[in-house]
Amino acid sequence: MPTAVYLHHDFELGSRNDNELCDYRYLTYQERTLFHEFIIDVEDGAELLGRNKSSCTNSQGDELHSRQANFYRSHRLWHYHIGPYSNKNAVKKTIRSTNLQGARSAAVIHYRWFGPLDTSSIVILGFSRDHNPFPALQESEDFKGRLGFIFRSKLKRLFDPDDA
Repeated sequence: MPTAVYLHHDFELGSRNDNELCDYRYLTYQERTLFHEFIIDVEDGAELLGRNKSSCTNSQGDELHSRQANFYRSHRLWHYHIGPYSNKNAVKKTIRSTNLQGARSAAVIHYRWFGPLDTSSIVILGFSRDHNPFPALQESEDFKGRLGFIFRSKLKRLFDPDDA
């Protein structure tokens, strides 16, 4: 089942350009290519090769109990390993499924479902070039503003079907 992909306004136009958090306009050509392939696959409902999981769980899928994990849980943060991958034979699943057996990569996309009951749309909040398994995002002023109530009017689709 297809899922609409939106960019958070602060991710689209933000000013962060480091390995912990990189905003859209600073993605390299290779990063942007992987990013666009991800969006197209998610919007087509395709199975994805990368690891995909809630950010409040460990590599085995067990719930974490820490201040950071509570932060991730309360904001419904997930992350997807976008590539490039060394293991191209990993398990594939759609964006709606946890995929602990997916291929891992240094780079990840941080996202959340649009709303608590909405599984038809995701909002991309950030990109990390070097995935720190449990980054202190709650301490990043650049990231905090991306976590509150989101108005659809503040979101952008890169590949909007209405523009076709």
